[in-house]
Amino acid sequence: IGKISYGDMELYKSQRLESCSSAGVNIDLRALRAFFNYCIRMGLIAKSPLADVKLVKEKAPTVRFLSSTEISALLGVIDDAGDVCARDLVQFYLNTGARANEILSPSFTWDSVKDGYIELFGKGDKTRRIGLNSMMKDILISRRHLEHPFPYSHDYVYSRIVRKYYKRAGIENANLHTLRKTAGALLIQQGNSIYQVSKFLGHGSVMVTER
Repeated sequence: IGKISYGDMELYKSQRLESCSSAGVNIDLRALRAFFNYCIRMGLIAKSPLADVKLVKEKAPTVRFLSSTEISALLGVIDDAGDVCARDLVQFYLNTGARANEILSPSFTWDSVKDGYIELFGKGDKTRRIGLNSMMKDILISRRHLEHPFPYSHDYVYSRIVRKYYKRAGIENANLHTLRKTAGALLIQQGNSIYQVSKFLGHGSVMVTER
């Protein structure tokens, strides 16, 4: 351990970057830094060879949301398949900005549907209200015969929408959470303030929405 130098660590960092992301390399460096600091406390070394090694500058992640063309393509392949349930789900996600599980059973029940709005239970048992527009009302009315508005598991919905219909629509690098981000992006594009969108999505801070 005492023979490991600053140069060794810089070489290690550059070599790791050839096969690993910046975030992954930084995880390695933080783990090694903790190890060397432990070695200092144990009296094995006087100074950490990572003391002057800087973490790799990470690029801000690109927020993935669906374009209007992708939304049309997605709804198109769903309609071609005659899958009313999948269309209801996609439209409900886009109109509520709900997290994947927030509108699926058992979280979302008919008790969650109120007069003119719905209640969604999010992270930390926080509850937020989403007003019902005409499309959402029609969807809920058409599903009143079911035990829950959307009596499906996350795995079932993921398989049906992402693996099946995203693929058919040519949508890549997207998941169910992409629909939530798309709902937020559409509201911003329509001229709503970042504060309104933050409250709508149930973010703990407007900084989360800005990112």
